Amino acid sequence: MDPFRGITVQIIVNGQSLPFYHDPDVAEEAFQHTRQRYVEAVTGSAFQVKFLLKSDYELYSLGPKDAVRMSMDVGQSRAWHFDMLRSDIERRWAQGMPAEHTVTSIRHFCKESGQWVRSSYTFADLESNESSTAHLSISEALELGTIRLTVNRVERKKRLVPKFRSTVPLATVKEVPEKALKGRSIANTVSLAEGIPSSAPGPSRYRGVAIAGQGGRPAIFDIFYRPRRSLQMMGCIARSPSPVEENSAHSSNGQSTAPSFTGAGGSQDVLREVQDLRARLAQLERSLIVEPEPADANASFKIEQVRAVKHEREEDESGRPSQRRRMPVEIEHVDLTDD
Repeated sequence: MDPFRGITVQIIVNGQSLPFYHDPDVAEEAFQHTRQRYVEAVTGSAFQVKFLLKSDYELYSLGPKDAVRMSMDVGQSRAWHFDMLRSDIERRWAQGMPAEHTVTSIRHFCKESGQWVRSSYTFADLESNESSTAHLSISEALELGTIRLTVNRVERKKRLVPKFRSTVPLATVKEVPEKALKGRSIANTVSLAEGIPSSAPGPSRYRGVAIAGQGGRPAIFDIFYRPRRSLQMMGCIARSPSPVEENSAHSSNGQSTAPSFTGAGGSQDVLREVQDLRARLAQLERSLIVEPEPADANASFKIEQVRAVKHEREEDESGRPSQRRRMPVEIEHVDLTDD
């Protein structure tokens, strides 16, 4: 993502930063303190989150022991936060490096094992059906499929009593009622991978208080994770052309007349669309074919017989012909038998 107010964030999978996609229907200037981007979510992929503060990030009135707080929210839960002291930030800038921090995993309490573990974040499948008994509030439903990253400046105040990390397990959403999606193409959720044993975190001795004024306004990054098919339907990314079947179209001399495409991602979708179009075209052609009259030895006789019946129906019950005036018609006999 391009730097925003001196801040860059990244979603990293397999050591590579995922590309961010912009919603073409949302004006960028509509959000003064927020940036909204989409990323492609692949089920089973573990991801990391990276924050970078460039040297043009404004520190305002932070003291040497005050900090810039970087936090990550998944749904309704504050999953993680980290305070980087102003003194550390300026030291890294003086070395010509950005001040950065990467969230590789999270330490949390596992209720099943009864101990603290460390787990990485992964994209998992989100189950949705009408019979689901899961209850979500309106705000929880709206935040499905969203990772919120926040950067703000805080004054660090020492706590009178140290605060210990809660042992309440982190909440993850695995199943939702269909109506909670409200028509959005959300097929993934954020889950925790199987954890490895870890030591308990130490107590928090400081609390962060947002500084007053304009400098206290946080920078917010809303990252919407969606499957590739959904991003294509929204117009965030273009559909990738795919190879057409080799024998789909050939000229009379055996050379293919169909264009050949290469690409990944949407190849199967495009191929299905081509096959559907061909099936519809064949059906249309069949509907335009008029079945010919059967040709047999009595065809000439049948034509005259039909005309005679039509003539008889035009007479009334008394046998007298109707008053309808007829023009003389010359009957031409056509022999439809084979030579």
